[in-house]
Amino acid sequence: MADGETCTICGGMGWLRRDLPQGHPELGKSIPCVCELKRRAEKRARELRELSGVSDAALQRFTFGAFEPASAVASRCDMSEVKRICEAYAAEPQRWLVLMGPYGTGKTHLAYAIVGELLRRSVPVYAASVPEMLGMIRNGFRDAQGLDAEARLRALRRVEVLVLDDWGTEKGSDWVSETMFQVLNHRYNERMATVITTNLTPAELRARDPRLASRLLDTQLSRWLVLNAGDYRQKG
Repeated sequence: MADGETCTICGGMGWLRRDLPQGHPELGKSIPCVCELKRRAEKRARELRELSGVSDAALQRFTFGAFEPASAVASRCDMSEVKRICEAYAAEPQRWLVLMGPYGTGKTHLAYAIVGELLRRSVPVYAASVPEMLGMIRNGFRDAQGLDAEARLRALRRVEVLVLDDWGTEKGSDWVSETMFQVLNHRYNERMATVITTNLTPAELRARDPRLASRLLDTQLSRWLVLNAGDYRQKG
């Protein structure tokens, strides 16, 4: 249903009544229409978007159109294929996509290009660096959006697509480990679309957090793209 159009299922009411037999305990109770569920999801995404660490300027700069595979220095991987896979993921986000590689290889650019494509299609998405996400959860108990720490965790666990940049740059602590596990373990169990970028190798991920690494490196859930190239930003 396009923006501004009246829902053909509920006629714009947002609620439906179920056809149930007399005596059923749920008789007479309304249920939300798919349009109402979509509205709620977009509201949650908008609230998270306002708290995320991705600026509008970054989303305008980090696009697929602006990503030029030929600009990678001494590339030892097919950057055109990496870009194609990321574009396909943006068109149909499923399961987990993990972008691995050293600083400057274009991981953040591609991750935020995915975010931009999803936002253009009104897909609920939250994106931030891992340190920024953790700071968003930790800071305060209630804010202008009325989200306390537990509500933020629930939203991150449930948002349709979660994009986390720079896993491995956050300072380690028991709270960080447990918070990351709460967010990602739920998404792992539910097979929810998640994009993660990291400068760490698989061995470094296992040493840092074995529980999360086992989920991140699960080949039945995750697709890894290793950006094995020189600094994408320094050419020329």
